[in-house]
Amino acid sequence: MVRRQDVDALLGLSVAPEQQRFVASNSVTLAQAAYNPSSTVCGVWKDDTPIGLVAWVDASHPEAELDPEDEPDCLYLWRLMIGHQWQRRGFGREILAQLERRARVQQRSFLYVSAVEGPGSPLAFYEKAGFRRTGAISDGEVVLRLPL
Repeated sequence: MVRRQDVDALLGLSVAPEQQRFVASNSVTLAQAAYNPSSTVCGVWKDDTPIGLVAWVDASHPEAELDPEDEPDCLYLWRLMIGHQWQRRGFGREILAQLERRARVQQRSFLYVSAVEGPGSPLAFYEKAGFRRTGAISDGEVVLRLPL
């Protein structure tokens, strides 16, 4: 969970300018999460330094807003942001591994994510981590699933 005293530090993080079309700002993430009781948002830290933000939805939460085709037996990673100066150091892979462990402990069958296609898109990152395209497009984003 994001603590009140950490908000300013997390708001100071950003991705590289060419990546901004692929991930919303941390301020947008925090605002969206405030109105979604099925969301969990956590700051990502290296020692005492903020390096990113991760947000997910537990689809089994009673207040989760699911589309008819959504599977209720999953966690949905809806935001993963690593500050540009901290990228390509393995932090994103570690976050995915931790979220996968969490999903397994909660006995979920799948971990979902979606991303916009285009040069600089995180799709290749997710595919390298084992996610596979489902063939679905949601709000203009390619949907990927990792069986657990």
